[in-house]
Amino acid sequence: MRKVLSIILILVLCFCVGTACTNPNEHIHDYKTLKLDASSHWYECDCGEDKDCEIHSYTNGVCSCGYEIPHEHSYSILVKDNVSHWFECECGFYKEKTPHNLINEFCICGYNIHEHTYFKNFSYNAIYHWHVATCCEGVTSEKEKHFPVEGIVDANGNMVYQCAYCPATFVANDKWYVDDESHWKVSVDSDDMILFKRDHEWVDSGLVMPSGEILYTCEVCNYFYIETNEHSYSKAYNYDELYHWKKATCCEGVISIKVKHTWVEGIVDGNGNMIYQCSKCPATKR
Repeated sequence: MRKVLSIILILVLCFCVGTACTNPNEHIHDYKTLKLDASSHWYECDCGEDKDCEIHSYTNGVCSCGYEIPHEHSYSILVKDNVSHWFECECGFYKEKTPHNLINEFCICGYNIHEHTYFKNFSYNAIYHWHVATCCEGVTSEKEKHFPVEGIVDANGNMVYQCAYCPATFVANDKWYVDDESHWKVSVDSDDMILFKRDHEWVDSGLVMPSGEILYTCEVCNYFYIETNEHSYSKAYNYDELYHWKKATCCEGVISIKVKHTWVEGIVDGNGNMIYQCSKCPATKR
């Protein structure tokens, strides 16, 4: 009898456990609600359980979740297409778009339904070139700055520069303009028209300042540069076919200025050719 009762008890217990495991009222999480704060975003179930919390990642000030870096919008950029115009903030946020209101084919925003045609020949001044419209008086294409390239040498020995796109020509004045990295000359007609801009060609002047700093000069414009003791450099030189330099031992990615090789006669090889040696670094040339 006890054995029968034990079997019945076991069966009842198994039934109760099975019923509990298949409880139709059991809650299944549905993480359908996007939540966010000033630092992160996540998905949340109606019961309050959440998952997939991530820190905001911004593109143009906006996260993929829609959160925007708080700032005061400045709608200062006028944007237009073929249908409407609107003002945008630099972050990309914009106000409501307004359809164009065309009066004589023109909208107040500058959009016009008329497509201009232009003369092929350029008009130009000392700085810019442009095309004049054939259809509307006083209308021109957008003005673009000249792109000067070396042309011919005139009878006085001056290089005459030519714009790569229009007939404009330029002669450089004699004055060098410089900064710590480059030198350039400008047109005799306008200081805003830069004709020749190149990096300095540094050479060792052979002079050392009383404080131990080395004085370098540009062999083209004679601008001088004093290498300070701001960084410490390796003793060994790095070099290529034209220059040598040193790597900083204190800051990764920092190098000294690149200085042109100073060639001196070295040895004669087995074929009788002179091998020249840089006086500062291990570079050689034939």
